[in-house]
Amino acid sequence: MKPDRVRKHKELRVHRLYRLIDKKIKREMELKNLKLYMENLNILKENEKLRKKATQLRQENLFLLSELEKKNPSFRFVTMKETRNFNLL
Repeated sequence: MKPDRVRKHKELRVHRLYRLIDKKIKREMELKNLKLYMENLNILKENEKLRKKATQLRQENLFLLSELEKKNPSFRFVTMKETRNFNLL
């Protein structure tokens, strides 16, 4: 082979190698993206479950407080906002 052809042949091989590497990197990035997407979906589902549980617990808490107030009319629930004013250290 002539030196010019050898150089062009090498350049072509290098170009093909870079293309293969680019395709591999692209596939890896797509796979990582898919894994992150699936993880995000799982987090959103878990978040929704926790939100429902928190709502249920809040309703239960309010019910129990109202029952306590019925049994003891002098009972007054102190809110978290009010407890900050006590300056307990």
